[in-house]
Amino acid sequence: MRSRPHPRCTESIAAVRLRRTEPRAAARRAAGQRAERPARGWTQSLQRLAATAGLSAGRICGALLWGALLWGAVAFTTVEVEAADPERVLRIATEGAYPPFNYVDDDGALAGFDVDIAWALCAVIEVDCVLVAEPWNSIIDGLVEQRYDAIVASMSVTEERKRQVAFTDKYYSTPMRFVAKRDSFLRMEEVTEQAIGAQAETTSFDYLQDGHPFGENLHAFETMEEAYAALLAGEVAAVLTDSLVAWDFLKSDPGQAFSFVGDPIYTDTEIAIAVRKEDEALRQDINRAITLLIIDGTYQEINQKYFPFSIY
Repeated sequence: MRSRPHPRCTESIAAVRLRRTEPRAAARRAAGQRAERPARGWTQSLQRLAATAGLSAGRICGALLWGALLWGAVAFTTVEVEAADPERVLRIATEGAYPPFNYVDDDGALAGFDVDIAWALCAVIEVDCVLVAEPWNSIIDGLVEQRYDAIVASMSVTEERKRQVAFTDKYYSTPMRFVAKRDSFLRMEEVTEQAIGAQAETTSFDYLQDGHPFGENLHAFETMEEAYAALLAGEVAAVLTDSLVAWDFLKSDPGQAFSFVGDPIYTDTEIAIAVRKEDEALRQDINRAITLLIIDGTYQEINQKYFPFSIY
């Protein structure tokens, strides 16, 4: 990790770009807007062309009209099509029910580590961000069906998922851990004899289901919030989840009576961003943006906002 320059001497790449884009992003989050920005009009393209060429807009207009008289309406139509180049918008999905990585805050806006990373990536890539919440069990389907362009939702990289989508480089790592009432289990073998919970269609649930002795004692939940509620109510004796998600629960008031059980489980620990397989250019853009966020210190700032230790 590089040393941090003095704040009066420099400013991070992402911070400079966020300063330009975050007011619009914050306004959209507050208003719950998901609409894409309209494309630039031909007049804005004309002004940009004039500035590039060092000419006045009037002289550019004159040249276009003269060209139209000489070459006819076809030439003018070509100019009109080229001028209607829309601004880039990156549509990103997250779950909104996986704190502290993604959740809905008291104001009804999406928040969390994943959400902050998504905004920062858009600032570096210099695109407008549109964030949407999507249930976990349909989030990959929505990407494949082109309802959005990327998934930033703490998704583990697995061979099964790689058959459906493409993944970027990792943006954090986490092993799995069991969570149960403090001092309720002396040996890990005792956990297997109890009702165990995990979020459905996750690597935690797959681990419990594939070759591990839980059988009918295994309970699937739609969200981790539901799994924690069942744990607090005594409906399950333990839950298996990502250790970082569990850490956030354990430091909460309801989680004070609970603790980790057993050793970390290092299976499918890398977390990455999913895009469609055909969107290789976007995947490379996001990879470069992740690297820049780490180099300029923005990633570390977001990390420290949620965890007092590195999760990369």
